[in-house]
Amino acid sequence: MGPKGAEMVHTPDMLETIRAFVAINLEISAIRRVAAIQRSLRSSPEAVSTKTSWVAPPNMHLTLRFFGDIDPALQPAIGDGMRNIAKITPSIRVKLVGLNAFPHIDRARILIIEVTDNSGALDQLAERMETLAQAIGMQPERRPFQAHITLARLRQNTDVARWFASLGKAELGEAQAVECALYESTLSCKGAEYTALERVALSSPIPGRSHRPRRRPSHRPKGHAMPPKGTKSTASSIPPPPRLPTIPINSSNGSKDR
Repeated sequence: MGPKGAEMVHTPDMLETIRAFVAINLEISAIRRVAAIQRSLRSSPEAVSTKTSWVAPPNMHLTLRFFGDIDPALQPAIGDGMRNIAKITPSIRVKLVGLNAFPHIDRARILIIEVTDNSGALDQLAERMETLAQAIGMQPERRPFQAHITLARLRQNTDVARWFASLGKAELGEAQAVECALYESTLSCKGAEYTALERVALSSPIPGRSHRPRRRPSHRPKGHAMPPKGTKSTASSIPPPPRLPTIPINSSNGSKDR
């Protein structure tokens, strides 16, 4: 023990941290469709016996960058970075492809809904979040970004091919990304609980497209001014078009209208 009255010295392993990540939240209608697929999996007769931890629908999201345990003092910098990125991010609409698994369908540990984006906007957003992570001192992400929504986690590697096949082909359609959020993840015996620390709406217009109201096209002939106020305008005040001479067509020369 130290001398009486000595102050406790905090070592690095005693510093407070938060387990954080940045994710995209999709529109509610899309999450409802994903939740319906999840319910079908849970009730399928081909469901595996491996212990499965299911993600609650309110916690379904699309992770852009997992930060891990970070200093809470970094939260303002991440929040400011997200807002700056949102300002230059166009509206993103993604396609919910269907069921898949990590690392592979025959040795699954995580059940997912695969997500794609043909415009490339989603990949670009993930790259900007990666740049933000490295700017605040994090090591580069070693795994390539793969957009997905997690449905469940399995305790051990399991072949889920028959389980997935029991649902047939699921048509999930498209989904709109509505916001980007910084989450804190708290682990417990019941699983992970997510708390949103920062939220930023993704509502930027598509670059190059103006949202100003267009003027109605004017049908007034160019070069004609409006009559002075108080002057009665009549059809007779407008000169008629000049009369063109009629040129007869000689049928013998072989010419015809084009």
